[in-house]
Amino acid sequence: MKDLIKWQKGDDEINNYQLKVLTNYIYVFTPKGDILQLPKGSTALDFAYRVHTSVGDRCKGVKINGKMGKIDDELKTGDMIEALLGKKTNVNKNWLDIVKTSFAREHIRKMVKIDDQNF
Repeated sequence: MKDLIKWQKGDDEINNYQLKVLTNYIYVFTPKGDILQLPKGSTALDFAYRVHTSVGDRCKGVKINGKMGKIDDELKTGDMIEALLGKKTNVNKNWLDIVKTSFAREHIRKMVKIDDQNF
């Protein structure tokens, strides 16, 4: 009987983990069909930084599901996002208000600090 109770608790933990993963994250697609996991509430700019820091740094716009979008658009599971890139780094202090992921936020802070030192 103890083993049965222990086994059921194990299932509850797995179910709770699965529920947490499904409710705390979104799953979006790159144009190549790769799936990326992002925290719920992430923006198109977070997506660009998740692909690669150089993609985020040069992001000047996005397409979401084949339509023009904004870098501050909140993404949802199933979206297909294409980052539109400029030739040069395009990092802006205001992007700190747009991104939700700590990775993107920290990278932008570093880039803004570098830019401030160059003036």
